[in-house]
Amino acid sequence: MTARTGVRRMARWSTAGGAPGSATWLAVVLVLLPVAMPCAQPAPADTTTSSVAPAEPGTRAARLRERREDKQDQLRPYSAGRLERFLLSIDKAEAPSILDLHYAGFYPRIGRLSRNAGVSAGVRYWYPEIGGTQLDVHGSAFVSWRAYQLYDIQVGILPHREHQLPLRSWRGDDVYELGDVDRTGFRRLRVYASLRYRKRPEETFFGLGPESDRADRTNYLFEDATYDFVVGYQLAHWLSLSMHTGYRTFSVRSGEDEDFPSIRPRFNESTAPGLDQQPDYLHLTPQLFIDFRDEP
Repeated sequence: MTARTGVRRMARWSTAGGAPGSATWLAVVLVLLPVAMPCAQPAPADTTTSSVAPAEPGTRAARLRERREDKQDQLRPYSAGRLERFLLSIDKAEAPSILDLHYAGFYPRIGRLSRNAGVSAGVRYWYPEIGGTQLDVHGSAFVSWRAYQLYDIQVGILPHREHQLPLRSWRGDDVYELGDVDRTGFRRLRVYASLRYRKRPEETFFGLGPESDRADRTNYLFEDATYDFVVGYQLAHWLSLSMHTGYRTFSVRSGEDEDFPSIRPRFNESTAPGLDQQPDYLHLTPQLFIDFRDEP
């Protein structure tokens, strides 16, 4: 069968409107599509680059070209300034922290002595391993803008990490050294004496129990002094034993806050037990400290 006869036969099938005509035309399109596609592809572009004519002297294009060439000749590696280098060294922990800055062992600090004290400022003193021995000395003095005061000193073999300033607390009965358990190269023995004095002149008192009234607000001065002796031994980097013994005294007097009445005119020994006479305490405290943290 010739090609002309085949075309006429396909035309007759299509005019009949049957399904075979539609399928036949679809087959013809699919057969001819690969043949037509190469013909529709555009010719490859010419990859040869044409040389750009140099700009005429005195024109804006010429001046911009000269600036680019001059800038290319003056390129230098980026160098950070002094302030940027300092900030980067702090961010990368290459420079000492601000909290580590000190002068001759004196560390300036800002803190908070108690709830009513407000902002407090002071200084801490730290002299580890005096004369190459294991004897350490630590002391501090703080005063708030509301005349709250704290003074303390510790002498002996204190727990600390290398030559870092040991941790401390604002409370007189806290075991401040628990955060300074060394993880590597620790000293097993710890023996030291500690003295601490606190003065809080504007403490508030409303009365005892749920029947106390806000209108009965008064203030009083509270003082306490603590004398402790500590002996301890670190068995492992995660385990330590210690024994604390000491003597603690208390004193309560009229408050110094002029905005509220003092405690004495409104309360007495029956409504505020311990107001007239404050007891002293002798304590003996054993401690077992277990810490599996990587960093306390």
